[in-house]
Amino acid sequence: MFKTSNRVAGLLLITAAGLFVVGLASARRERQSNGLSGDELIIDQSGLLVTGTRPLEELSLSFSVRNRSGRPVRVVGSRESCDINGCVEVKGLPVEVPPRGEKSIPISFRAGKTEVFTKDFAIYTDYPGRPTIHLAVRGSARVKDE
Repeated sequence: MFKTSNRVAGLLLITAAGLFVVGLASARRERQSNGLSGDELIIDQSGLLVTGTRPLEELSLSFSVRNRSGRPVRVVGSRESCDINGCVEVKGLPVEVPPRGEKSIPISFRAGKTEVFTKDFAIYTDYPGRPTIHLAVRGSARVKDE
């Protein structure tokens, strides 16, 4: 009888520990589904590559923001700049990206006086894990007429 009681007690202890672990895992999944986590915000910068523009020529470019989460994400502002490499201005903010949706965000870019350039800028979001996202317009300009 004593051995049977130990087995039952051990089985109850293992079962209780298992339920506790399952309960923790369930609580963790619930927290993750209620918040933004992981790679749920994806930025496509393929539209920010410029080739063969002329210095000081103004171009309309765009990048897209894909929201893989279950709640909306807002792009609320930007840090723009202007120097010898060019000028970048993000247009149409604030923008709300719907749950599991995608939005294209336009920018205005004016190439500077350098042949090869990288023009950095940033956008600000309400995404808890990534409130500032750094982006860049890259490319080349024809400085001399051909």
